[in-house]
Amino acid sequence: MAALSVEPAQAKIIGRLYAEKKIDRALLPQVAAALQKHVAADKTGEFQKMLAEVYKGGLIVGSDEASLKQLEEMVKAKGDATRGRAVFLDSAKSQCAVCHQLEGVGGRGMGASSPHAGTGASAGGGIGPDLTKIGTALATNKLIESIIEPSKEIKEGFGTWVLTTNDGQVYTGLKIAENDKAVIIRDPSQAEDILIPRGDVKELRPGQKSAMPDNVVSQLSAAELIDLVAFLKDEKAQASLRGMVSRAWVVGPFAGDAMKKEEWEPRADPLKPIKAAAGPADKAGKDLQWNRADVGGNGTIDLKLVAGKGGPGSATGAAYVLVYAASPKDQKVTVRMTGEGGIRAMVNGSPQVAGALSAAGATGTLSLTAGWNTLLVRVEPTDKGAIALGVQVTGGEGVRFALRPE
Repeated sequence: MAALSVEPAQAKIIGRLYAEKKIDRALLPQVAAALQKHVAADKTGEFQKMLAEVYKGGLIVGSDEASLKQLEEMVKAKGDATRGRAVFLDSAKSQCAVCHQLEGVGGRGMGASSPHAGTGASAGGGIGPDLTKIGTALATNKLIESIIEPSKEIKEGFGTWVLTTNDGQVYTGLKIAENDKAVIIRDPSQAEDILIPRGDVKELRPGQKSAMPDNVVSQLSAAELIDLVAFLKDEKAQASLRGMVSRAWVVGPFAGDAMKKEEWEPRADPLKPIKAAAGPADKAGKDLQWNRADVGGNGTIDLKLVAGKGGPGSATGAAYVLVYAASPKDQKVTVRMTGEGGIRAMVNGSPQVAGALSAAGATGTLSLTAGWNTLLVRVEPTDKGAIALGVQVTGGEGVRFALRPE
């Protein structure tokens, strides 16, 4: 959707299809981002009208003093930090963890791509400010205000830029780098860096908006917003995120159980497709592409979409999850893996942890070397077809995860 929406005409089609309920409402953040990037350059006001239509029916929160005070009181009386943690992690609802980092989780390790130029740019950092300690840095009313009206006070370095190419494509996001050869724009909707050759740039100007979109709360219920704020004010609840994998590469389906080994495993590379020697009949012998996936509110990645559906909510094949782990030194770290199915975990091609998953979690040890390590996990579905994986380092020093070595 992000690639299509750089063309104004295509963005309008996306907006119309959503308004006609032909696009799932769960994709509201992506649809809104597709329209938002064209608002600044649109002199007709059409994109602003389409945005209002898209947001119709969503949660509307006033930013006046009385409304903020009422919400603050509700946070104190009814806010649940545990439920708020689930809202923070659920990218289908809040997008918080996609753009922001908190206790080292989220907003990091974005992939770099350049659909315009065909070359990549190094990605690091995030779309929004680090939210660690945000609960002590901002009073509750100011925190609520920053969520519902993000452009009122824009932190330096997090305002958007609008780049228009000679052929009319529009890119909106953070300006990461600029020189006489190219400009790099970080797309908030995709968390990707886009490199545009200087010769292709028609106009580059600062926008008037924060990288955080307006009406970001429209997909939340009032209770979910209250719980989210409660979580952002609770340091103990935030600390529970430390060491968690919030985004990873996934691929599938594959035949066999979790112990079955594929010849490519030691050379796993998410930028290269995999030819499935065996698998479900419709996939055997075909190239399988790696895709990025975010954890849900329960802290696990649902793998049914890549494992292949054998029925409502069930999987028919195994799947792989890949993420890179940075370690400041050679060390053994304790890891807790949760979810559904059987697993076989490898670090840099070496077998590490194997067993069955559960919501309570299975604990094991990973041997990491100083620098970047490749963590690859094969996951087999349960007898009922459920398949999901969550990974969190609970003992170790300075370990962090990313989609690519930085």
